[in-house]
Amino acid sequence: MLDENSNRNSYKDCIKFFQNNCDCVELGYDDNIKSYIDIKKFKPDIVFFQQPWQLHNKQNPKHVSKFAFIYYFSYAICDSPNFIKMNYNNFLSY
Repeated sequence: MLDENSNRNSYKDCIKFFQNNCDCVELGYDDNIKSYIDIKKFKPDIVFFQQPWQLHNKQNPKHVSKFAFIYYFSYAICDSPNFIKMNYNNFLSY
């Protein structure tokens, strides 16, 4: 969940944006009871992860990989020879 005190859009702003711009929006967090929703509830075939770390245990790749295909796509592409090599071995092993 986004920090309400950051310069980024609030969680509620993000919900409003997607509900206004998408046909079907399912929330992964219940703000009324302050609890994450198990992604298994949505019966996905594939789940895309742009950030596979620091996720709640009901929504992380290890848990999701038990019932759906998982796909990681990086939010950044770097062609610099000075690029710091990232290690995704733990994620990719799922």
